[in-house]
Amino acid sequence: MWYVFSPDGCTRGQTYFTIHRISATGVVAQRLGVSVATEPVTSPVILGGRVFIFGSSGATEISSLVPDTISVGRATPPNAGVGLYRRFNWSEALE
Repeated sequence: MWYVFSPDGCTRGQTYFTIHRISATGVVAQRLGVSVATEPVTSPVILGGRVFIFGSSGATEISSLVPDTISVGRATPPNAGVGLYRRFNWSEALE
């Protein structure tokens, strides 16, 4: 997700949903960049194979924008005996 503040600072900005192809050496290409809301929204949430964002009016499904098929999976640790998970995203907070 990418949020662009309003140029006048008084109205709502614009939120974009982006998908990038990434290799071991970094970003290869941007696959998708589309406007999804005229306000700040949550990061995308995958529920039941569908993609949602949440804003001031509730949930909005954006599955039709995703160029790939989403299949149900499960989180598994890299080593069943250790139980470690890696975090591949982050949250940002304005201060």
